[in-house]
Amino acid sequence: MTGTQELALTPLGAGELIDRAVRLYRHHFLTLIRIAAPPVLVSAVGSTLTTISFRAMSSTPSGAWLALYVLMFLGGGVLMICGSLFSLIVMGGATRNLVAYLLWEEPVTFRTTYSAVKSRFWGLLGASFLVAAWLGLCFWLAFMAFYLIFVIMMIGLFALASISGWISAILGSIVTLAAVLSSCGPHGLCAAGDAGRRPRHYFRDWPQLFVGQR
Repeated sequence: MTGTQELALTPLGAGELIDRAVRLYRHHFLTLIRIAAPPVLVSAVGSTLTTISFRAMSSTPSGAWLALYVLMFLGGGVLMICGSLFSLIVMGGATRNLVAYLLWEEPVTFRTTYSAVKSRFWGLLGASFLVAAWLGLCFWLAFMAFYLIFVIMMIGLFALASISGWISAILGSIVTLAAVLSSCGPHGLCAAGDAGRRPRHYFRDWPQLFVGQR
């Protein structure tokens, strides 16, 4: 029987997914650190350059040094963007490697992951651009929605404060509670319900994930 036939395809709850993910990361911890190190180092270099150049631009008396710091700032920003895209690309290659490990027990190695990245670089790059564009759009929409709700809420609270301070305080607490609950979303509430249905021994065995197999 092949590894694909032996793989259980039953639906997993949130707790079981976390259980398997922690075990997978624990078994390949150092390898995954090596895989993630290059894009993180690129982003770190870019962040360091932007921080140093931004602080030096306000204190330099020379125009030539100011131009150099501006170029450093722009270069650091480019490195940060490239590092973020590189992280998404490496995540795609690592995902393929981990899926191959789960299906066919192929070894999870630095060489295998970056070979997958090299063979599918342009496809992963295009997917990374799409993910980055989607995240940017979602962030912009969320910010605009938050700003609109914040303005409306402040107008209502100031209007009610002129009538009664108690009413404005109560409504402010209700709005804050509603915002916290809505930020959890249905997935967070479903995960909480799934955790509540777990047997007690499931959570009692969780510490053993970090010290050894059960």
